[in-house]
Amino acid sequence: MSMLVSSPRPASLGRRGLLACAAAAAATVGLFTTSADADVAEQIPADALFAIKINGVQAVADDFSALAKEWGLDQMEPGFGDPIQSLKDEADGKLEGIDFDGEVAIYAPANADFEGTDPPFVFLVPVSDVEAFTGNFENVREEDGVMVGESEGDDVFMKPMGDYMAMTPYGELLTIEGELGLALGGPTGSALADEDVTLYANFPALAPLLAAAVEEAGGKEMLLEELENWFENGDVPEGLLKYKPVARAAVNQAFTVLESFLRDAEAATVSVDFNPDAGIVTNVVAQFKEDSYLGETFGDMEATDGSLLTGLPASTYLLFGGSTADPEQGIKLFEDVVGPVLAELDEVGGVEGIGAYVDEIRTFIKSQTGSKFGLMAPDTAAIGRAPLIQQVTIQAGDAEKLMGATRNMAAMGPELMKAFAAEAGEAGEMPAMDVTFEEGAKTVDGVTFAKASTQMPSNDPMAAMFMQQIFGPEGQTSYMGVVDDETFLSYGGLSDEMVASVISTVREGASPLDADVDGLLAELPGDRSAVAFIQVAEIARTGLGAAQMFGMAPPVQIPQNLPPIGIAVGPDDESLRIGVIVPKDLVSAMIVTTLQVQQGMGGGPNQGL
Repeated sequence: MSMLVSSPRPASLGRRGLLACAAAAAATVGLFTTSADADVAEQIPADALFAIKINGVQAVADDFSALAKEWGLDQMEPGFGDPIQSLKDEADGKLEGIDFDGEVAIYAPANADFEGTDPPFVFLVPVSDVEAFTGNFENVREEDGVMVGESEGDDVFMKPMGDYMAMTPYGELLTIEGELGLALGGPTGSALADEDVTLYANFPALAPLLAAAVEEAGGKEMLLEELENWFENGDVPEGLLKYKPVARAAVNQAFTVLESFLRDAEAATVSVDFNPDAGIVTNVVAQFKEDSYLGETFGDMEATDGSLLTGLPASTYLLFGGSTADPEQGIKLFEDVVGPVLAELDEVGGVEGIGAYVDEIRTFIKSQTGSKFGLMAPDTAAIGRAPLIQQVTIQAGDAEKLMGATRNMAAMGPELMKAFAAEAGEAGEMPAMDVTFEEGAKTVDGVTFAKASTQMPSNDPMAAMFMQQIFGPEGQTSYMGVVDDETFLSYGGLSDEMVASVISTVREGASPLDADVDGLLAELPGDRSAVAFIQVAEIARTGLGAAQMFGMAPPVQIPQNLPPIGIAVGPDDESLRIGVIVPKDLVSAMIVTTLQVQQGMGGGPNQGL
């Protein structure tokens, strides 16, 4: 048998050895790579399980360095100022012959054995001078058509492949016969070709292995058997025994969802771009087979190129966002996923009212065409006098049906919880909770609102004080009203002035928040089904403000008007795309704030973030 095929697993290549083997190993954890003339993906086996590709070492390193310098990270870690030079210095002359303008890739072959000491990966390193590159290793020789060199006493196996050198600590990985070139196409292929750093999962190769791993772990049959034992061995209260078919249906549906994903998935990518002008942009794409169930489900998602924020007024938010929806697709997905479980629930009867509650959920889904939400930043100086939770939700669709379903679910919820507790024999342990409604509780700008109050009596004065700090003097209260035939508004903790501002913004069809997020939206998916914006700076300001009131944090000034983290979800052909942008100005301010807090609490500037 060939020595290469039977090569033993090495104990470890060591730090410098792995540097030499990877050539640009630091790039694999996200610091490096512009594209060379030859696409490195053409040298990756078609059946590789997954691959990491870095599009141009020097260009990506320069972009990362630009951000690091702006954030002051190069002052904490000098290597961030010039990552390539830092890598060369650390490698101590062992990176000769590498084309740092080229692409780098790492892949796991189909026959990879992950039980060894070193990862069973193959590194594809762009090489400008093969002789100079092999000079990085000792005792270089050829064995069965493969070059072997030594690094720190361990063998490194090498094989020229076009403009690249394939390298691995396991010789058998370079003797595999098969088609080269990942079958790239669609959004995942574009991500691998265009983004700075991309992890590519090849599901035609991965799916059988994942399915086998689930089966080896016991799979669905083991869970169903454990469920059966749980119900039969007295671990379930007698009143809940009738729900065994419902639990079985839930397990079956969970595995149906998993099996559908493994059946329909074609590829998935996670990519990162270091954008010196914007910040760090990440995209996750799940691509499904043409005409598959999941491909059609996600590909047909309702989407828009708008901001999805129309109706939300100008204010200071902790979190805000919006979505659009197709009622027909929404109810189909609901029935497909939970329908079999609900059918079993109908069969066993369940607690009184559960069927009506589910019908209200269906009514809500069928009536909604979109929503916007906002969680406003509270005034921390008014804790106890004003609520910490101040939120608004604007639902688009059939407003009367949306309000009716929301009200009915709010009223039914506590009663269903009591009924389930009684069936479980735990009625006495269930905390008292009631929801009461007051029709026409208030009118703001011509809109009449009903008031829903949730009462949870408690003899604990600390608990009562906590609830007042969270919800304000009115307690856990929300208001709901119909603005027009197509707009249902609900809110809690807001002043009448703010509610009037919401109503005015809705009636005008205005979107004043667009000016704050247009730059972020330009970096996010163009077709959007949902967006969310997280105001990290305001969350930090609120938390620090509350802590400072109790003497638990030093005085820190966080800059005003910092951009939020932006998130968008939407379809991309027969794929689902999730995009995230972390703005550079936000990162810079949060680093400074963290250092200020550390110093104010007695920590030094060199203690890290």
